[in-house]
Amino acid sequence: MYSPLIIERNLAKLSDSLNVRLQRYSNDTVEELSAHLVKLVRSYDKEGRPYKWTRQPNDQEQAYIDNERVLCKYDFAYWANRYAYIELASIEGKPASGVGRLGSVGFMRPQEVLLEKLAKSEEEMYEAADKGHLVDGLRYFINKGRQLHFTAICRLLSNHRVLFWPDTLAIAASVNEDMTGELYRRDKTLFDNLPWFLKPQVEYDTKNQQLSFHPLGSQTLYHQANQHGGMGQGRMVPVAHMTEVANWDDQVSPGTCQVKLDYHLMAAIPQSLTTLYLLESSSNGLGGWWYDQIQLILRNKSSFNLYFCPWYSADKKYRRYPPDGWEPNEFTKSIAEKAERTSFAYLGHTVRLDKEQLYWYETEIASYEKRLAVFLTNYPTDLTEAFQVWGDHAFGPELLRELRMGVGQLWGPYDITTAA
Repeated sequence: MYSPLIIERNLAKLSDSLNVRLQRYSNDTVEELSAHLVKLVRSYDKEGRPYKWTRQPNDQEQAYIDNERVLCKYDFAYWANRYAYIELASIEGKPASGVGRLGSVGFMRPQEVLLEKLAKSEEEMYEAADKGHLVDGLRYFINKGRQLHFTAICRLLSNHRVLFWPDTLAIAASVNEDMTGELYRRDKTLFDNLPWFLKPQVEYDTKNQQLSFHPLGSQTLYHQANQHGGMGQGRMVPVAHMTEVANWDDQVSPGTCQVKLDYHLMAAIPQSLTTLYLLESSSNGLGGWWYDQIQLILRNKSSFNLYFCPWYSADKKYRRYPPDGWEPNEFTKSIAEKAERTSFAYLGHTVRLDKEQLYWYETEIASYEKRLAVFLTNYPTDLTEAFQVWGDHAFGPELLRELRMGVGQLWGPYDITTAA
C-alpha cells in the first residue's frame, strides 16, 4: 500500500486474476470524471450514497469506477492525493484555506518521510513473509516537533484501511474528549467529501465514539485516555492511531499509559501484514512511559520502529526573513552544523539550513528566555534535545548550552582534571 514495489506486485497479481488492465489517472482527470459521475445521481440518502439516479453508469463509466476502487484500495498515495479532503489551512506555506483536496497542495516533507519509512518497512515485512516468517506489521512511534501535521497523515492512513479493507477494526485515541472529538471530526470531513462510488455504507455513526460500515464490516472506535474501560481489551485490533501519548500520564493520572496501552492495547496487536500502529507525540520531559518506550526502541528491545522528526523537516515552515547583513551567532551556527550532521539518520537526506531557517531559530529561541527547556522540547534539532528535565535542577538547559558552546565538540579520548 506504501511501497511502489509492493503496490505493483499486488496489482499485477490482481490484474492477472481478473484479466483487466488498470490505469492511473491524473489528479485533474480524476476531478473531472468524479464531477461527471456526480451528475448521474439525482438525490442521495443520508449517508451520501445514491438514492435516485438521473441514469445508471454505462459500461465505460462503470469500468472507470471499478478501476478507481481497486487502485485506491491497494495504493494509499493514489487515493490520498486524488480523493482525500482535509483542512488546507494548516498546510505549510500554502495560501489555500478551508476544506480541500490534498492533491491540490501535496504531502508535506515530514509526511513524505513517514511514507518512505513505511514503504521500506513494508518491503522488509513482505520479504520476511515470503520466507514463511511471522511479521509484526507496521509499528511506529513518531517523536515530533510542534505543528508538523502528523495527526493529519495518520488519520488518512487509518481511514484508508477502514474504508477499503473488510473486517478492519481501528482505534483512534487521544487524551480527552475534545482531542478525540477532533479525530472524529477529521474523519467525518474525509468521509463526507468522498465521491459516492468510493463511499461504503454507514452502519453506525455515533459522534466521538464509533464510525462503522456494513457490509464491509470495518469500523473505527474512538477512545479517550481519561475514560473508564479497556482500550482494545478482549479483541484483536489491527489498526490504531494514538495522539499526544507522552502527555497522557500528566493530563489524566500517573500510570494511564501503562494501563491503557501496556496492559490492554499492546496485547491486542496481531502479528500480521495488515497491522498498522502509529503512536505520535511531542516529548514530555526526561523519563516517563513515552521516554522509556523510545529507549527500548533505540536498544532494539521493541517491536516498534522510531521516526524522530526535527523542527526543520518542514522546509517551508519555521522560517523568517533576516535583515540585511545578519549573520547567525555561534550557537545558531552549532545548530546548523548539528542538523547537517544528524539529518540523514533522521530523514534519509542531508539538510543544510538556510539563513531564513537560522534567523527564525535564533529569534524564536530568544523569546523563550528562562524557558529553554520548553523551546527545545517543542522544536528539537536532535532526539537528545527533545527530552528535557523539567523544574529546578543544578544544571539547567541554559547553563548546559553555555558549557557546550565553551567546550565544543569532543572528537577523541580526554581526561577531566580539576584546577590546582
